[in-house]
Amino acid sequence: MIYIVLHYNINIDCICSRFGTRPPGLKVPPMARDMGDPSDTGPKRGMTLFEEADRLQPPRSKLRRSRKQSVDAIVHKKLMDNFKDYDKVTIDAVIIEGKSLREKLTEDTQTHIDSPRDNPMGANYYRKLKELYKPSASPVLALKVNDQRLAVNDRLMKAMVAAKATIPNRAPLVEYLATGTRPNQTELVGICKYAFSLKPTITTTQLPVALDICKWMAKHAIANHYPTEMDTMLPWIDMVLVQAYIHVKKSALRLQTFIELHRNTLTLILDMSLVDKLIAAKGTWLTVSDALNKVVSSSKLGHKMFAFACEHVLAAEVKAIIDKQIEALQDQW
Repeated sequence: MIYIVLHYNINIDCICSRFGTRPPGLKVPPMARDMGDPSDTGPKRGMTLFEEADRLQPPRSKLRRSRKQSVDAIVHKKLMDNFKDYDKVTIDAVIIEGKSLREKLTEDTQTHIDSPRDNPMGANYYRKLKELYKPSASPVLALKVNDQRLAVNDRLMKAMVAAKATIPNRAPLVEYLATGTRPNQTELVGICKYAFSLKPTITTTQLPVALDICKWMAKHAIANHYPTEMDTMLPWIDMVLVQAYIHVKKSALRLQTFIELHRNTLTLILDMSLVDKLIAAKGTWLTVSDALNKVVSSSKLGHKMFAFACEHVLAAEVKAIIDKQIEALQDQW
């Protein structure tokens, strides 16, 4: 009966919104309000920009009573029971094999509900999950605010709140990254933690934002001013640029085009003097084999961009060895 009333109310609201009026005499039962946490009266001490943006989110609507919400409730309890020592960043921002801990647990819980016998979730399951999502292995945990007294730019705070909303609006954050000044350490940590929550494999919405963060880091020379935080971010930047290269390659654009589009950002990962040397070789890879080896071994991006050239060098070297052996045999005859 509750479902019927709720469904009826939503349909009536949709109709009324279209015609700008409500039929006279129609009574609709009031919806339950989200009262929130009564103890949550203000900012928490020691809270970083990333967590503060969560706290400032508006209460979520309780109108939808679907099976997915019941699964979310089950997952919340599982997290409280089995991962109570994990912080929110580790649960939601650390991505392993394309999923956060919460997403992995939600997916497995749904599978377990559909077929509990074939998909058990006992002690062995949680032991393996904890091994996969080790808090100590999370690069996010290395990102720590050094001075809680540093103020956060108001425009950045509003942009972060919008970016982390249930229906995210990342436009204010993108605008801030394009126009904002060099961050203080508190602001940098907040943006870096948010970066880890993005999924660059989602090329339509999240990869562009991830690339904007990389460009922002290059623009403000973050490596020079905050080397510790930059060292933590380098594997993430490498991964983002690999996804960008894959996307460009699928679009049938040339390697040179990718380099031109992202040259400033590539400097965060690659020695561009060596890259330029490789491009200038115009396919004569044997003449630049030393530079090629350095670029390919330096990062996942370098390997992705020039691994094909290594195959040419290897084939040429093998051919040279074979030719030399044949020549030696001919001399013996």
